[in-house]
Amino acid sequence: MLRILKIIIFVLVLGLLTACDGGLPFMPGEDAPAAEQPAIPDTATATTLPTATTTTIPPTEVPRVTPTPLPLPVHTDFPGGAIYYDVQKVSDCPSGGSRKEGEPVYVGTGCDVWEQNILERPLDQTLVGYNPNLDIVQQQFGNYGGWYYARMLVYKDPFTTTDLNNAYGIEIDLDIDNDGDLLVYVINPESLEAAEWSAERVYVWEDRDDDVGGETGVAADDEPFEGTGYEVKLFESGYGDDPDLAWARIAPAANYAVEFAFKDELLGGKSTFLWWMWASKDVFFPGMFDYVDTMPAEETYDLDNTCRWLFGIPPQDLANICPYYKPPPESPPGQCVCTCITGQGCQCTCP
Repeated sequence: MLRILKIIIFVLVLGLLTACDGGLPFMPGEDAPAAEQPAIPDTATATTLPTATTTTIPPTEVPRVTPTPLPLPVHTDFPGGAIYYDVQKVSDCPSGGSRKEGEPVYVGTGCDVWEQNILERPLDQTLVGYNPNLDIVQQQFGNYGGWYYARMLVYKDPFTTTDLNNAYGIEIDLDIDNDGDLLVYVINPESLEAAEWSAERVYVWEDRDDDVGGETGVAADDEPFEGTGYEVKLFESGYGDDPDLAWARIAPAANYAVEFAFKDELLGGKSTFLWWMWASKDVFFPGMFDYVDTMPAEETYDLDNTCRWLFGIPPQDLANICPYYKPPPESPPGQCVCTCITGQGCQCTCP
């Protein structure tokens, strides 16, 4: 009776499980039925992404830095009236003196010798256009009261107006070895206040590594120049260690003359030296001195320089020295007496 009761209870429980699960559970030892996979449509439906919105990002503005202007130089020490010495007055080739209206200017023999750094080129590349503003005819030097003064006269052309609107300068050789040590120049002095000393557009450069002139000093070198020329700028328009170091003006007595003034401190205590002058249509290029070492001769025009002159000691035979009087040696009685001037030969008087 108990056995029949257990069978009835088992059948009832099995019926309930079948009703709840929808089927019979798998029996141990049988494979489990494969899991039902979700149906995959034949064509997948693409997911539509939202359209991206383009956002324009403005460029980042870099703030502009406005440089702080340098304070204007304050001048306290001015040059006075220029003082010049007759023994420091020398002439240069006046190419304009041969000029006739409507005719080209001819440069005299010996006035332009590129190989010796003697330049007389107040002409343009056509060799016809003449610029009297660049034709130096005289130079002069002097000193007084702690200042050195230099003056350059250019040719006063009767056919055109002489305007000093180019670049004008002076070179100084402190150790008299035929190489420049200092370069002082002014650009467009015509625009300066008439006859007044000004530091505007006045420059001073120095050669500290002693390479101006290259290997052979005053002569044109065969090898390419590899130096730095004038490499140290000491002064520009009043800016420098001394705002009163150098000045320029158009000479009050002649509107075709440029004057320079600079303190004797610039020469470092030197009282004997060589000096000579330059005129150029273009601005000077200090790093290219000497030009005969750095520029091709056939492409160099609108330029003039002068012979060289000694200050503080008697003249002596040096490269490019200006012509000077040489007293002849005493001649025995009955022989010719000759007077010789360098560059001009000798004149003799015989009994």
